[in-house]
Amino acid sequence: MGNFRYILEPFELTELKSSQRTKVKLCPCGRDNKDGKFVPFDGCTARGYCHSCDQTFPAAKHNCPACGESHVFSRYIDTDNADLYLSDEVGKCLACGYHYPPRDFTRTTAPPPRIRPTPRTQKAPPPPPVEVIPMQVLEQSLKQYSGLYDSNHFVQWLTDQSRGACAFTDEIACELIERYYLGNAGKYPGWVLFPYIDHKWRLRQLKLMDYDPTTGGRIKEPQSRVLAIGKKVLKNEQANLQYCLFGEHLLSGNDKPVKIFESEATAIYCSVFYPGAVCLATGGKNGFKFTAENLHPLRGRTVTLYPDLDAYTEWEQKAADLRAMGLCATVSTLLMEQATEYARKYSISVEVMAKGKFDLRDVLKFQDWRPYRTTPPAATTPPEQPPAPEPPPAAIIPPEMDEDTKQAISLLMDAGFEIIHG
Repeated sequence: MGNFRYILEPFELTELKSSQRTKVKLCPCGRDNKDGKFVPFDGCTARGYCHSCDQTFPAAKHNCPACGESHVFSRYIDTDNADLYLSDEVGKCLACGYHYPPRDFTRTTAPPPRIRPTPRTQKAPPPPPVEVIPMQVLEQSLKQYSGLYDSNHFVQWLTDQSRGACAFTDEIACELIERYYLGNAGKYPGWVLFPYIDHKWRLRQLKLMDYDPTTGGRIKEPQSRVLAIGKKVLKNEQANLQYCLFGEHLLSGNDKPVKIFESEATAIYCSVFYPGAVCLATGGKNGFKFTAENLHPLRGRTVTLYPDLDAYTEWEQKAADLRAMGLCATVSTLLMEQATEYARKYSISVEVMAKGKFDLRDVLKFQDWRPYRTTPPAATTPPEQPPAPEPPPAAIIPPEMDEDTKQAISLLMDAGFEIIHG
């Protein structure tokens, strides 16, 4: 102990409790503990060892008289008096920095005023830089699995001849594959690869999904078949990958208006019907984030949002946010109008259709795409002005119950929609 009479008591020797790591929300260093890298001591979840910052946060025996934190206050002991404690307030806090040394205590027996110090605000560490996937990964995948398109379930549905005039030709399917760089998954036969390439041609994410080759719908049972594999490709589960808009690379070299859908499949399908626009997708609610930085590539363009039937209110707010950022953005009511009219005419519950994630692809898949492939004359209206109101696709609501309508109702019933005959 040398010549020092008063010393801080030794820290408690406690064991790390690995099973308690999921109960700690924040590491003492301020880092989020969702990954469970911080392991607390047994009986003290506030202190422990952080694998991320490689730092041990020792646990003391007492509660701090200033900040009130438990297991963070180490008291001074008198080595000349059987290691007895001094006053309750004499010690040092490992959390808030409170320190009342023995030399100040020995000057007076009066305890210091209990003034709660201003808690130290721990600055959140800066977010790690956004990472990208080497473009060579996509190039190698497209080359390695180029012979699997015939067994790709999504491509099979696009060209399924049982859809009659609605089926895409092989030429159109190849055009879509090349336009959106659609790929295959060797490990998951039949799945389609959706690469997220931003406007600077950087690969931001890779997503694998599986579709029913007969109905074109996503396979969700017995479990949803969707995988984001970017982190696995990088062999880094902590990689900071952020979604761009699916199809964002198509913004390069033009000033076309933009149509944004939720589903990648819907954006791809609708691009055949809207050749004069750039069709993009958010990739679902957990994909693209509507931040000013992410939306910067859309500046100067007319943006129309096409939400799924169950997301109109949410996307109206997104459109308002876009307008607040200076973008010319509106929400198309086309799907809602057609669904409402269809429900009224054939007594189909709109609510049930909404629960089934009904979107514009569910309407257009019953339409012949050929009339929409005629290239219109160049528009003379400046691109920053909103276009004329968009007319609904022809024959979405048939005047009578023709064969296409019967097929539509049959498919809706197969998909779980409620058909109520009046």
